[in-house]
Amino acid sequence: MSRVHVDVAEGQGFYALATFRKADGTVALQADVQTVTAFVYLPDTKTPISQESYAVTDSVFDTIQTDGYWDVDTSGYNFRGRVRSELFTVGSGRYELELVAYLWNDQGTAEPDLIPKVYEVDVTPLRSS
Repeated sequence: MSRVHVDVAEGQGFYALATFRKADGTVALQADVQTVTAFVYLPDTKTPISQESYAVTDSVFDTIQTDGYWDVDTSGYNFRGRVRSELFTVGSGRYELELVAYLWNDQGTAEPDLIPKVYEVDVTPLRSS
């Protein structure tokens, strides 16, 4: 599992981008996704300090996006969600954010994506705040 490193100033959010795939390897469409949730952890802890769910219709795309938000590779993404600064409740420091899509299976129940997307987020304090 790869990690994406993000540096943000205290009080600032960012956009999390990801490509969610079904068990057969094809890109998940809106109809395949029940919900997407971001879980925020302090390093080396197992209990999230905060979490937020994203509306599928606002964050999951039925086509791969390759716009200016994405510069990792030429493959693109199918999820874009705004990670609010309020999720980083301790203030400045390092956090880990796990982005998990819950996908519908053939039995009509939702299961987490096989590979959560993980972000290391460094929040830097602002001297002016």
